[in-house]
Amino acid sequence: MRAPDDIKEHAMVGRITVPSAASRSLALARLALAPLAAFVAVRAKAVLRRREVARIADYDDRMLADIGLTREDVARALDRPWSEDPTRTLAERRRGVRGG
Repeated sequence: MRAPDDIKEHAMVGRITVPSAASRSLALARLALAPLAAFVAVRAKAVLRRREVARIADYDDRMLADIGLTREDVARALDRPWSEDPTRTLAERRRGVRGG
């Protein structure tokens, strides 16, 4: 039978150590904050990609056509809510999914 992960047996000294209350609290805090950190990471990535799409909006019509997009495609991608990744919209439009 295996001992729980939070109890470590030290064979050399023959004693059992239990993590302190502080280390348990830190582990619980990390667990509680993980979903928030993931949420912030996804939103931050969406903001960075929105900046990239804004740069694409500066391309002339010929350059946009070269990459399979129109000015309207870029404008619609940037009209999506700020929390959404506009590159996904552009990828769909480039593949030919041009719905509203």
